[in-house]
Amino acid sequence: MHVSVHKTVESSDRAIKPIYSVIAGQMIRAWQQYFNHSAAILPSNCPSNIMTHRSRSGGPQTQHVQRKKNNNLPRKPRPEPRIEEDPNATPPPQAHPLSSTPTTFDILALIRHSLAPTITSPDFKGTVQTIKGLLYDKKWLEAFGDEELLDAYAGRWVPSRVLCFRELFAESGELRKVISGTDEVAGDDVPEPEKGESSKGKSKIVSLGGGAGTEILAIASLIHGQRLLDRQNGEEFSDRYPDWVGVDYGPWNGVLEKFSSAFTSLWHLDLPSPCHQMDLLKSVSPDPLLPLISGDTSLVTLIFTICELMAQSRPGTIRLIRNLTTNLRSGGMLLVADSASDIAEFELGSSGRKWPVYMVLDAMLLGTKDAEGQAQWVKVESEDSRWFRLPEGVADNWPVKLENTRYWYRLYRRV
Repeated sequence: MHVSVHKTVESSDRAIKPIYSVIAGQMIRAWQQYFNHSAAILPSNCPSNIMTHRSRSGGPQTQHVQRKKNNNLPRKPRPEPRIEEDPNATPPPQAHPLSSTPTTFDILALIRHSLAPTITSPDFKGTVQTIKGLLYDKKWLEAFGDEELLDAYAGRWVPSRVLCFRELFAESGELRKVISGTDEVAGDDVPEPEKGESSKGKSKIVSLGGGAGTEILAIASLIHGQRLLDRQNGEEFSDRYPDWVGVDYGPWNGVLEKFSSAFTSLWHLDLPSPCHQMDLLKSVSPDPLLPLISGDTSLVTLIFTICELMAQSRPGTIRLIRNLTTNLRSGGMLLVADSASDIAEFELGSSGRKWPVYMVLDAMLLGTKDAEGQAQWVKVESEDSRWFRLPEGVADNWPVKLENTRYWYRLYRRV
């Protein structure tokens, strides 16, 4: 999830100048459409000196009459407003059953079981405060290079994020296909398994910055939830789920091994969770990341990682995105999500104007063309601001406060 800071002689502004031009052009066209529309809706005989409803000086002068108030009169109770249902209104979308199966308490119980010595330690809260200070000062190496701090980080930040992205994965039909092993990419080059043979591992999910376990826990909860639902419905569970591989700067394998052990003992789920330790921003040849994202990879995720990468090295992050474009197979998908706050804004150009990171990503990926001028990515799903709120009372017994999450996400498909 976190990588080291590297000095680079490459000018970041020069590397992203084409991206800035694309975004600026999009903004100008949007404002032109807005003003053209505003002019079109005004009547042709509208006097030029009439101001809008927000003006402080336009229109006729309002006469104000002061009235004496009698504070001794009893106030009449206000009637309750009548809410009439619109019979033609579209009903709100129903949550997918996998959003709540297994239950939130079951997932938190698995995390507590995995990290029990750390979570129950009297030093847990103090360690969390130490990590917060390091993150605030952007001392990534100190925060994520010390194995003693990693368990505490997972115990504090992973629970709410797992619940958040379990919900997103469950409600996205495209992501459910990948996790269940029924996506088209998974079946392109791999023969169907023989009767009774497991097809686990026929495709792969690679989580960049996934060392803390958010992604593998969310994936495991969906696989376990589907098994529970199939059992309730009297159906046979199909063991068609992909392999998972994490990539991160820190030594996270110890934390992930604890989660994998809990999958086996509590959920009877054999789901290994290896994690390759490498620096995503370091330019080396050959790039050790390329074999992981090529071949049978169905999905690459960047969850709560892209903003930290941008903060450390813009050219390095752009190089990473270009490598994904070059090496991810046709039909493979890229999921990017991060906090919908001011830390997800990116200064671009000499003026220092800030742009949301998701807008920069859209410009980089959707504006990328091949040699024949064809688009190389399409945007499948997106939200600029999405809330996940913890169910009431669910985190009351957790040693530290678990917080709600507001985030944005993009799901792209390689053409």
